[in-house]
Amino acid sequence: MLESRFSERQLFFIEFFFIIAFSIFPLFFTLPFRDNLYLTWEGSYRLYLGQVPFKDFGMPLGFGFFIFPTIFFKIFGPFLSSLLKAQFLINVLSLLSFRTILKTLNVKPAVILFSTLVFCFSYTFIFFWPWYNNTAFVFELFAIQFVLHYIFQEKSKFRIGFLFFASVFTFLSFFTKQDYGGLAFFFCLSLIILNLFYERKIAPILIYVGATFLTGFIVIKPFLKYGFGYWFNYGQPPHQSRLKSINFLNSFLGESHWEKFYILIFIIIILYKLKDISAFFKDKKAVFFALITIGIIAETLITKVTSRLPSDTTTYFHAFAFAFFLTNINLNITFEKITVLPIFILCLFLWWSAMFWKYAGRILKISDGPAIGVKDEKKADNGPWILTGLKSFGKVSMPEKTVEGLHKILKMDLGKKGQDLKILNMSELTPLSYELKYTPVTDLPLWYHLNIGMFDKQVNEVNQRILNNEFDLVLFEEVPSLDNFYPEKTRDVLRSKYKLIDTFPSPRKEGDSFIEVYQKN
Repeated sequence: MLESRFSERQLFFIEFFFIIAFSIFPLFFTLPFRDNLYLTWEGSYRLYLGQVPFKDFGMPLGFGFFIFPTIFFKIFGPFLSSLLKAQFLINVLSLLSFRTILKTLNVKPAVILFSTLVFCFSYTFIFFWPWYNNTAFVFELFAIQFVLHYIFQEKSKFRIGFLFFASVFTFLSFFTKQDYGGLAFFFCLSLIILNLFYERKIAPILIYVGATFLTGFIVIKPFLKYGFGYWFNYGQPPHQSRLKSINFLNSFLGESHWEKFYILIFIIIILYKLKDISAFFKDKKAVFFALITIGIIAETLITKVTSRLPSDTTTYFHAFAFAFFLTNINLNITFEKITVLPIFILCLFLWWSAMFWKYAGRILKISDGPAIGVKDEKKADNGPWILTGLKSFGKVSMPEKTVEGLHKILKMDLGKKGQDLKILNMSELTPLSYELKYTPVTDLPLWYHLNIGMFDKQVNEVNQRILNNEFDLVLFEEVPSLDNFYPEKTRDVLRSKYKLIDTFPSPRKEGDSFIEVYQKN
C-alpha cells in the first residue's frame, strides 16, 4: 500500500502559511527602538510631505529605498508602526519571488517548500524594519525573476515586456543601493548572455541594457540640476572607495566559512555533472540554476565588504545553495510523504534554532548571566524600556529617561507652532516633526552622519545657519563610542551661540549616548 503524500497544492498552502506567519510575526509585538530606524522614517516622511529628493534634501543613495515605506505612510499614516507593515509586504514579496525563481527552474515542490523556509529563517526573518540593503536585494530578485520569465517563456506574447520589467527593477535596485544595483545589472546581463548560446539572439542583450540605461536617464535627468552627482557618493571629499583588494581577501580568507563550504560542494557537483558535458548543457534549466547559485554566493562575498553594516544581513545565499544541493544530490527520499515532510521541516527549524531562540529569550526574559571570566560592563541606568504614548512612535519602546526628555520637548513653549517652527533635529528622534507638526528643514542632508550623509560643505552650511539664529530649537546627539558620528564642529557652534536647556539619553542600547536640546538665547 502506497503511503499518503502531500499534493503540490497542499505543499503550496503549507509554504504560504509559513511565509505569512513569519512575515507578520513582528506586528504582534512591542519592539525596541533600533539604531538607524530614524533614517527610514525621515526619508519616507519627507516624501510623504511632497519634498523632492536631492532638491530639498540630499542623501548618498537613491529614493528607491523609500518607495514602500512612503506608500504605507500614505495608507496608514507617518508612524513607525507603518514601517513594520511595509516590511511585512517586502518580506512576503521577496519570499514569493524566491519561490517563483525556483519554480521557473523546475525545482520540485517539496524542495521549494524547504528552500523557502531556509530563505525565511536565514534572511527575511531578521528584517523587522525596512533597510536599504534588503530592499535593494529584493528589487534584484524581481529583476532575476523577470529575466527568467523571458528566457523560459518562449511562447509568451509578453516576452519582451519581461525584459523591460527586469530593467526597471534593476534600476530600482541601483537607485536603492549602488553596489547591489550594479551587481544586479551584471547578474541579469550574464543570464541573458548565457541564453545567447541557446537562442543565438543578440537583441535581448541590447534591449535589456538599453532599457536599464533609459530608465536611469528618465529618472535621474530631472535631478541633475540639484547636484545629484555630488549627493550620490560621486567622489565628494573625503569619500573613499570601499573596493580594496585587501578587504575582500580578509573577508574571504579570514571569514566566509559557509560560503567557502558551499563553493566546495558546488564544485564537486559540477565536476560530477561535467562527466557528460553535452547532457549537462542540454538541460538548460540546470545550467541556469548552477549559474544563479554560484552568482548569488559570489554576490554575498562582494556585498559583505561593500555593505558591511549592519552585519549578518547578507545571508540570502543559504537558501539558493540549499535548493541547488537538494536538487542535484540524489538522496532517494520522497520528501512529499506525510511521515517525511514534517520531520524534515522540524530539522530545518533545528538548523536555524539560534535565530528563534534569540527572540524567544527576549520574550521569555531568559538569561544565563554574564560569561565566566568576563566583567559585566556598567551601563548608564536610563530606566526600563517603555512605550512613548505618541502615535508616531507607536509599538516602539525606548528608555524611560528618553521618553521623559521627549515629552519635555513636546511641552515646551517655543512661542511658535506648526509650520512656523524652525527646528534642526540632529538626533534619532525624527518623528518629533510629526508630533510638533513642523516641516523638516530643507536644503540640508537627509541625515547628519559625518562623511556618510554630510560632508564639510554641509557642516559649514549648518554652522552658518546656526550663527544666523535661523532655528528656534536644535537637537544634537552625541555618541561617544562613535568618533564624530555627528559633527563636533556643529556642537561647538551650538554651545557658543545657543542655550543648552536639557540633556537626556538617546534611544540606543549602548547607554552611552545622549541628546542635547538647544534653544535661542
